Amino acid sequence: MDPYSTPEIQRVPLDSLLLQMVAMGLPDICQFPFIEPPPPESIEHSILTLKQQGALDENEKVTTIGQMLSRLPVDISLGKMLIMGSLFHQVEPVLSMAAALSVQSPFTIKSYRDFDCEVYISDTTKVAFACKELQSDHGDPITLLNALREWLEEKSSSSGARSSSRQWCRRRGLEEQRFYEMTKLRRQFKDLLQDSGLLQSEVLPSGSMTRADRMLRHGELKLLRSMQQSYKEAGPRKRRVLKLDVWEIEGANVEEPGDIDIKDVEFRLSNDSSQNLLSGSTACSYKDLMMLKIILCSGLYPQLANADEFNYCKVTWRALCGHQVKQDKEEDPGLGGCKMWRMMQEKLELGGGGDRHRTGQDRAEWLQILEEARAFNGLSLLETTKPFLVTSMRMPAAQTLLLFSQSIDTNFDFSKLVCDEWLQMEFPLPEAAMSLLFKAARLRNKWDQLLNLRLEATQPNVINQEKACAVAKSLEEDLSSELPQFMHTEIVYTLRRLLPADLKIIYVGPGKNEEPVTPNPFLDWESIPHPSKGGVRVTPYITFNCLTESSYYPEDCSGEEPEEDWQCPHCDFAANLEPIQRLQHLTTCQSTQDQQKAVEEEFQRRKPNSQAYECAQCNKTLYLTPTEILRHKKQHQ
Repeated sequence: MDPYSTPEIQRVPLDSLLLQMVAMGLPDICQFPFIEPPPPESIEHSILTLKQQGALDENEKVTTIGQMLSRLPVDISLGKMLIMGSLFHQVEPVLSMAAALSVQSPFTIKSYRDFDCEVYISDTTKVAFACKELQSDHGDPITLLNALREWLEEKSSSSGARSSSRQWCRRRGLEEQRFYEMTKLRRQFKDLLQDSGLLQSEVLPSGSMTRADRMLRHGELKLLRSMQQSYKEAGPRKRRVLKLDVWEIEGANVEEPGDIDIKDVEFRLSNDSSQNLLSGSTACSYKDLMMLKIILCSGLYPQLANADEFNYCKVTWRALCGHQVKQDKEEDPGLGGCKMWRMMQEKLELGGGGDRHRTGQDRAEWLQILEEARAFNGLSLLETTKPFLVTSMRMPAAQTLLLFSQSIDTNFDFSKLVCDEWLQMEFPLPEAAMSLLFKAARLRNKWDQLLNLRLEATQPNVINQEKACAVAKSLEEDLSSELPQFMHTEIVYTLRRLLPADLKIIYVGPGKNEEPVTPNPFLDWESIPHPSKGGVRVTPYITFNCLTESSYYPEDCSGEEPEEDWQCPHCDFAANLEPIQRLQHLTTCQSTQDQQKAVEEEFQRRKPNSQAYECAQCNKTLYLTPTEILRHKKQHQ
C-alpha cells in the first residue's frame, strides 16, 4: 500500500469547487497556488463541464445560473435539476428524483438473480421477479421513483405494522436503508431551495389540521419519543444471528417481540405523514412525466450516448453505445443497480437482423442520459475494466439534441444538422427539419427568459416584481404545454457519429457563406461570421450555412430542377423563397398572429357597455365603462 492516501482534491471532480472560486472573484483558477495542486487535465475538464452546464460563459465568467449554483452545496447536475424543477413547479418529484439519484441504488443482486424473489403470476409455471412491477419503460430514474413511491405507500398503509415495510423490501431484494437515506436527503435539498429563495417556506402541517388530528399527532409523537428514549437506554444490542428468510410464511415475524425499529421511529418523527412524500414522488400524467424527464436531461446533459449502428449483430445486453469522449460503452445488464431489463428487444427497438435496414427515428430514438460508472464501483460486482452505462433513460434524439446542444451547425437548406461536433442528423424533408429547429430555438429563448426572471426574483431589490411574476407565470404555462408537444413531434431522420476524418471535410471553412442574416428569425441578435467553421452565427449556439451540402440532394447533371413556390401555413402568401427567407416570413407572420390573438383576448375581456376612451395623459385608447372612465380620470387627478 502507499504510505499515504491520495489527496481528495486529486481524485474527485472539481466542478463545484472551481465554480465557488470563480463566484468569489478569484482571477485565474489555473494559476491558483493550491497546497496540493490537482492535475491540470482535471481543472480543464471541470472548466469545460461548467461551460457545458451554462455556469460559465465563453470568457470563464460566472453566469446568472452559475451564481445560483455556487450557493447550492450539491453537485452541479443535481443543482441544475433542482433549479429547473422550481421553474416549472415540479419541485416535489424533482426533489425525490434527485435524492434517489444521489444515494446508492436500493436494488441488489438478489432483485434480479435470486429465485427466492420470484412470485407466481398464476397457478401455472409462469413466474416473474417481484421487483419487475417497479420497472418502467421510460428509464431507470423513473424505476427508482416507482420504488420510492411503493415503499412510501407501504409505510403509509402499515402504520401499525412494525416490520411490514422491511418485509416488503426483503421480498423484492431491496435495501430499506437506502429509502431512509433518500427521505433525509430530500429534506435537506428542500431546505437548500428554501434558503436560496427558489422555494417558498411551507406552512406547518398543524395549521391545516383539526383539533382531533392535532391530538392524535401529539399522542403519536409522545409515543415515538418514548420509544426512541427506551431504545437509547436499552444499552448494547443483542448479537444478531443469521436466520432463514421467513417472509414466505404467513404471519412469521423476523424481529424479536421487544425490538424497536429505530429507523422507522425516526422516519415517523421527522415526517408528519408520508402522504405528502407520496404525492411528491408521483408523476400524475404523461405531461408531468415528460416534463420530469426534460428537467433531468437539462441537468445531466451532455452525458448522453446513442446506440451503435452494428448492435443488431450483438447480444442485446452487450449492445454498445457511443459517447462524445469514449466511443464504446457497454450497457449494464442489470447487476446491482436499478436497471431496465434490456433483454426485451421490443422495448429497445434494437433487436433482430431487420434492424440493419431501419433508418430514421426507430434507431435514433434511443438516446440515453446516463451516469458514467466503472463496473467495479458501487454494487455492480463486476471485476472488469470495461465502462458500463447505468441509470439510463430513453429520450427522442433529435428533440433532445436541439433543446440542449451547445452548438448546432446547419447547411443551407437545413437538411443536415451537426450537434456538438460529434452527432450528425440528416433529414429527407428539409422543411420539417427547419420547422423543428425553429421551434427549438423559440422554446430555448422562452426558457432563458423564464430562468432569468425566476433568478432575478430571488434578489432583494426587485423592480416591478408583480409584473415580472405575471410574465414568468405566462412563460411557464406556455413552456409546460409546448415542451411535451415538441418532444412528441414525429419526424424522420438518420443519426450517426462523426469521426475525426469527417470533421475535417464537413465544414466549408472560414471566409465562406458569411452573408449576414437580416432580420434574424431565430433571435434578436446580430449575426456574425464564424471564425473557424464558416457560415454565420445567428444565435450563440446556431451557426447557419457552415456545412457542406447534404447527400440527399446531389446536383443534377442535366440541369437545375424547377423550384416550386413556397406556401405559408399561416397565411395565403406564396413565393419562391430560400429556406432562411421562409423563416423570416414565418417570424413576421407569427408576430402578427400573436398581436391578433392579443386583440381578440382584449375584446373578449371587454364588458358589454364599454366604450372607447382616448386618454391624453396615457396616450392610449382604452375600452372602459363610464364608471371605469371616472375612476381612471380620478387616478390622474
